[in-house]
Amino acid sequence: MVYPLERFLARWTDVLVTINREDERRADVFPVRGRSVYVPGVGVDLSLYAAREGNEREQLRRDFGLAPDDFAVLCIAELNRNKNQEQLIGAIGELRRRGIPAVLLLAGVGREEARYRQLAAEHGVAGAVRFLGYRRDVPQLLQAADALALLSRREGLPKALLEGLAAGRPLVATAVRGSRDLVVPGRNGYLVPVGDVSAAADALGRLQQDAGLRRRMGEYSRKLAGLYDLVQIRRDVAAIYAGLGVIEPAEAHWGRPRLRDAEEGEAYDQAVSE
Repeated sequence: MVYPLERFLARWTDVLVTINREDERRADVFPVRGRSVYVPGVGVDLSLYAAREGNEREQLRRDFGLAPDDFAVLCIAELNRNKNQEQLIGAIGELRRRGIPAVLLLAGVGREEARYRQLAAEHGVAGAVRFLGYRRDVPQLLQAADALALLSRREGLPKALLEGLAAGRPLVATAVRGSRDLVVPGRNGYLVPVGDVSAAADALGRLQQDAGLRRRMGEYSRKLAGLYDLVQIRRDVAAIYAGLGVIEPAEAHWGRPRLRDAEEGEAYDQAVSE
């Protein structure tokens, strides 16, 4: 429904903005009146996600009720069918049956909460799935977590994964549009099929078993986060409006060049080599 409508309206569109690489490629063949522009999402404020020292992180984990050996998996999302916490709860159940002390932190509210609580009980992990509700302390939650997971059925460019990059966390996500932009398999996390509980459990299990792997993947995530710096994205958007005459050119601050013209792999390579 959405893509045919966007294609139809493109002939009256001066600037068509896309926020992930798949939509960018699709927009390139739309009959856009003006031009299509890639902007990497809504950005993330990197200053909010500075790494915490060991003692401070340990205190955060204690504050959130985590034991020293707990493998804490954080999911930041509305509790609904699209965000698919069902698959993640199943993966935590499988990890616990393997003897892995996995704990799932669900930050968010939504209409599926009662069903997910029941599902956790059915998997025997009611005590290992923490429903945290609506949170304003996401940076602190990320510092306490060992990994970030988002197993959505569909996405645009998920803010939760952007925050995970900025916090230097390994990511486990489903192989859907948008999430594929943010997870480089084997480098900063893993992509798994939608609905495949065992694949999600295997990915999380590999991370739990190897602290060095988590550290290396987290470092790569933090480097990739520079591609989505909120400061630069604000400049990019201001430049678009300046080009349309909506604001004065002087109001659009031109920063470092974007990696728009680079192939996806080249963009990653440029980001991590800076």
